[in-house]
Amino acid sequence: MRRPRFAARSTFHLLAVALIVIVAAATAIPFSSPAGAAAKGKLVLAWHAGFASRWLDPQEHDGTATPDNFFTALHDALIKNQGTALYDHPALAERFAVAADAKSATFTLRKGVKFHNGEPVTPQDVKWSYENYRGAKADVFKKKTERVEIV
Repeated sequence: MRRPRFAARSTFHLLAVALIVIVAAATAIPFSSPAGAAAKGKLVLAWHAGFASRWLDPQEHDGTATPDNFFTALHDALIKNQGTALYDHPALAERFAVAADAKSATFTLRKGVKFHNGEPVTPQDVKWSYENYRGAKADVFKKKTERVEIV
């Protein structure tokens, strides 16, 4: 009669699950801070995801699936998807309008939007981003866009 073996893989899985449970329990314990204490230091954003470094630059993105919630923490778009309707939600643009013939669109930038260094986002920055896009379907985008102008 053969004896069942306890495989190394099973041991690894058991240890992995135990570690996850321990970490989950440790992070679930609330730690109080003094009332009114101001936050100090800097926030370090850590995200476990497997993605190519080129995805961090929206100018280089190759169009493959990405963890969008990560990217919206790093950069934003003029408009974005929200819920089930496509491109219905203003972001850097506070409003936008598409011409009746669908050959032009006008975006109004939200006031007070800043880069990470505190510099304001300007129409010139948006124009530069559109004109220098090199990511997925850049060739189609450039063929379909006659010009980007600031009004």
